[in-house]
Amino acid sequence: MSDDLYQELILDHGMHPRRKGVLEDPSMVEKGFNPLCGDEITLYLKVVDGCIESVRFEGQGCAISMASSSLMAERIEGMQVEDVDRLFHQFHDMLMGEKECDLGKLSAL
Repeated sequence: MSDDLYQELILDHGMHPRRKGVLEDPSMVEKGFNPLCGDEITLYLKVVDGCIESVRFEGQGCAISMASSSLMAERIEGMQVEDVDRLFHQFHDMLMGEKECDLGKLSAL
C-alpha cells in the first residue's frame, strides 16, 4: 500500500469513522485503554449463532485509534466469531513482523 493511500485511508476513517456509536442490547461489551497515550475505546458486539451481526464502538483517541476501530468494525461485521479469531492472530503476526499476509485495508495499520 502506498504512503498516500495509507494516509488517505487513515484520515478518512479517523475523521469519518464507520459504525461509531452505542449498540443497543449488545451480546458483548469490551473496553480498552492505552495508558501511554490515553486512547479509550468501548466495543459493542451483537453475536447471534456465532456470527457477529452488528458492531459499534465509541471512545476517544488519536486519528489512528479511531481509524483502526472503524476499519476493524467494518471488517468483522457479518463474520463468524471463529473467523474473527483467526483474523486477530493474522493481524497480530503481521504487526509483530512474524508473517506477511494480505489483510486488505487492515494492512494499512
